Amino acid sequence: MEPQIEEIYLGRVNFRGRDPRYARILQSIVRVSGRYKISLRQDALYFLANNIADMVVGPMLGATERGIRLESGRIVSEEELFSYIEGDLPLIIESALSAANERERQQISATSVIIGLGRVIDRLQINNTKLWGP
Repeated sequence: MEPQIEEIYLGRVNFRGRDPRYARILQSIVRVSGRYKISLRQDALYFLANNIADMVVGPMLGATERGIRLESGRIVSEEELFSYIEGDLPLIIESALSAANERERQQISATSVIIGLGRVIDRLQINNTKLWGP
């Protein structure tokens, strides 16, 4: 990836990182990838953080704030939600690393995250919430 494009993603990550929940997601991703000594490109970090923030955390907390009850599952607390996320990140990152290796890439890109996520989506703890239905 061109360095100028990496800088754009970094700027976007930093901008969104002002939000405490987004910052918490970023910290979790960085912590887990660091444990595995895995290098995520900025596009991968941005994609994964946004996916978690906008497709999981936002809707679940929005449902909590509005008092919505799910027919297919239950609304979980913020701490339980982040516990699921923390539990799912190693699986996602390991799978993304495998995809990157198969693609003969030195770093994990957003594409590798997408491929890896697709491989493990049915095994994620976040599915326990039934946020997207049964």
